[in-house]
Amino acid sequence: MILRRLALRDFRRFADFTVEFGPGFNVVLGHNEEGKSSLREALALALFENPRTSNRKVLAQQRWGAAEPFALSLEFAVDGEEYRLAKDFQAKSALLEGTGGLRLHDPRQIEAQVQQFLGLGSRALFASTVCISQRDLASIQERETIADSLQRTVTGGEQDVLASAALEQLDRALTELKRASRASPGPLYELPASLEEQQRGLSQAQAELARGLEARRQLALTERELAETQSLLAEKQAQLDGCARRLRLEGELTAAEREEAALARREEEAQRLAASSERRREELAKAAGVLALSAAEATEVAVLARRAAEPAAPVPPRETAARTRWPVLALGGILLLAGLAGALWQPDLAALALAGLGLLAWEVARGRRSTVAAASAELLSTERHRQAAEAGQALAGLLGRTGCASAVEFAARRARAEELQRQLGQAEAELKGWLGELRPAELALARRQASLTAQRLRDALDEPAMHLARLEQAAYLRLQAEVNRLVGEAQVLDRQQRHWQAEALAARTTSDQVHEREEQVAELQSRLQAARERQQALQLARTVLDEARQATLRTAKEALEGELGSLVAAITAGRYTSVAVAPAGLELAVRAPGRAEPVPVAYGGELSTGTVEQIYLAARLALARLLAGGRRPPLILDDPFLAFDDARTRAVLALCRRLATETQVLLFSCRPDYSEYAERLIELPPL
Repeated sequence: MILRRLALRDFRRFADFTVEFGPGFNVVLGHNEEGKSSLREALALALFENPRTSNRKVLAQQRWGAAEPFALSLEFAVDGEEYRLAKDFQAKSALLEGTGGLRLHDPRQIEAQVQQFLGLGSRALFASTVCISQRDLASIQERETIADSLQRTVTGGEQDVLASAALEQLDRALTELKRASRASPGPLYELPASLEEQQRGLSQAQAELARGLEARRQLALTERELAETQSLLAEKQAQLDGCARRLRLEGELTAAEREEAALARREEEAQRLAASSERRREELAKAAGVLALSAAEATEVAVLARRAAEPAAPVPPRETAARTRWPVLALGGILLLAGLAGALWQPDLAALALAGLGLLAWEVARGRRSTVAAASAELLSTERHRQAAEAGQALAGLLGRTGCASAVEFAARRARAEELQRQLGQAEAELKGWLGELRPAELALARRQASLTAQRLRDALDEPAMHLARLEQAAYLRLQAEVNRLVGEAQVLDRQQRHWQAEALAARTTSDQVHEREEQVAELQSRLQAARERQQALQLARTVLDEARQATLRTAKEALEGELGSLVAAITAGRYTSVAVAPAGLELAVRAPGRAEPVPVAYGGELSTGTVEQIYLAARLALARLLAGGRRPPLILDDPFLAFDDARTRAVLALCRRLATETQVLLFSCRPDYSEYAERLIELPPL
């Protein structure tokens, strides 16, 4: 078989990936976690797995985040004919088709055909021979299956197949005789126990008979007492149930009346608040003119009212100012004349003239300032009168829109309207709080329903049965204690009844049954003797047949030793030339120069780890060649040379190149130095 192409969809890390192989030595190169193991697992699933499987480990290979299970497609060539094997684990379908016209859909037929192509009878043989990794070089699984397959391959006879089948049948028969399973025990396990049990039963029969009579007598007494207790309990329980129902109805009535009162209060308060809100709305409707002004216009009314009422400043009369100046002017003139006249006689009196002159100058200047101030005051008073008139006109215009006669009336009515708005908002908020999520009609309906519920409960409590069920608290507690006591007594009597019933059923032995047990003991003794004689005959037949089979197996051993010897010589550079193989278990030993006894091949023994792994690798290669029966399945190597030194690695890579001339070799590795030996190098894409 030559693998051509492997396509993966939603498998492990690959969303959609295809890899092509060559016919010789292929090296698949990739770092850790880049998909080498995924490709090996995909090859095994494509060849052997049934796509209809429900195995969780298989279905768990689906790519993380993929919406559907994976699909695999493998193209390969066998004997010059091309084939394609497709398996869809979502559709649970399989297809094997070839250029020669082969077309299969049944997974079992496909598996049988693939096994024929490979020359290997199962996935276990495939994994234990042609799939080789470093971690399981020494772990050759299915050793007994491989030994049987090897024997049939080498001898080529049906007699050995029949001998193996006969040995299996003999082993199954011996196992059946001695099987210690509780579900299906064998005769040699079951009969001694049954015989011992029957003998014990025979010795206890008389004691069981007496115990059965006593059990039946006690059962009759207990049944009578239990019936009386249960009758009294039913009567008391019915009375207690009536009292409990009355208490429950009274509690429900209290809750219903409380709910009715609460709903009535909500309804009354809601009606009061609704009426209050309506009154305020009507009053607000009358104050619509006052509220027609905006807040800015209302403020402007107050400002205009103040301006219109502001008084003008008084203007002093001009004639009064003139009268206040003449006395001062007269005095200044007198002083001036007196000073001038006196200076003629006495020079010191000239100071009076200067004083009079100064007084005259000061009064003249003051007169001028008074005249200007009086004119300015008159002008200001005129302007203030004009502004007050304009403010009055504007105020009259605004008040005319509100229907108010004055700014005072407007302010009072505006304040009242705003207060009404606040009160209306508060009343509506309170109304919403009382109504909650209900409308007034719904609240009234809820109140009526609560009233009807309360009335229904009152009617129920007025029934005659409820009058009979009325008890005082102390009497009710006494009745409850009585019921509990009767329940306890009934439980005790019921347990006693079941006990005596069990005793009566367990002790039903009669004299006829004793005789029957004696016959059963004799029969069991006879059957046990026959089973022991059959065991001896089967064991003798197995011993004779196994000796004959071992003689045939030695022929297969010799064939494996010959094939393995040449591979070991090549892989160890001639240091070891022959290998001894144990016939059944496939344990290996090599013959070293200068030693009479073979050296066992095992870790921790005389051989180095590298030599042990070289020999195990050769053993896997030899088994693959022998078990394939002339077929050439591809060798799949998962870095099995990691523990080898450089010389051993070169030797085994050279061997792989030689083997690749006969069969396809796929080497999965992360070591780039292997690429120089490859006939085809496949580099996996990085993560």
